[in-house]
Amino acid sequence: MREDDIVFPSRRVTPMNKENWLNRSLKPILANTKISGVNHQVLRRTFATMVQKCGTVKDAPAQLRHSSPTMTLGVYMQQIPESTKQAVEALDFRLSGGRVKIEQPI
Repeated sequence: MREDDIVFPSRRVTPMNKENWLNRSLKPILANTKISGVNHQVLRRTFATMVQKCGTVKDAPAQLRHSSPTMTLGVYMQQIPESTKQAVEALDFRLSGGRVKIEQPI
């Protein structure tokens, strides 16, 4: 097995335990922010919510290893109202000093 074959390799180039990855990699980054309560469930739900406009209804369950789209759609994906998106984008525009961010294609 090569390091490129694994998304989160350990120092021994084996799959890293998810708790070790969270404690060694993500939590130190988050310690310098005001973000708290991040765990694997939060990351999975965020992924499911963000990917819903990027493919078909079957793409997210495949990535999350769900047996059916029902689990993904019913539990993981959250609908984000257009008014909420507009409010967040307006706040982001203000906080960034009025700089427009150009989205990169996925």
